[in-house]
Amino acid sequence: MPVHQALLAEPALSPDAVDAILAEAGVDLARARQDMDSLSVRDHVADINTTAEALALQGTPSFIIDGRATRSIQPSEIDTAIAAAKTR
Repeated sequence: MPVHQALLAEPALSPDAVDAILAEAGVDLARARQDMDSLSVRDHVADINTTAEALALQGTPSFIIDGRATRSIQPSEIDTAIAAAKTR
């Protein structure tokens, strides 16, 4: 989780910044690069991007409730969307 939090907190997420965050966490950089460059990871990221574009998602977190993207991440609005979905 510390790597995830550090990546999210980094204002300029360049390859060098990613490497620095991974190295600080003790991640094997050669293995990480190999994994990031693998066909399965590239396909997975492409699938995520395609889905995000199709749903007009513009960032994270994003919530999909009953097949619809919420416009907000506010808990009260998420609760309202869940309640509405339960009545359909």
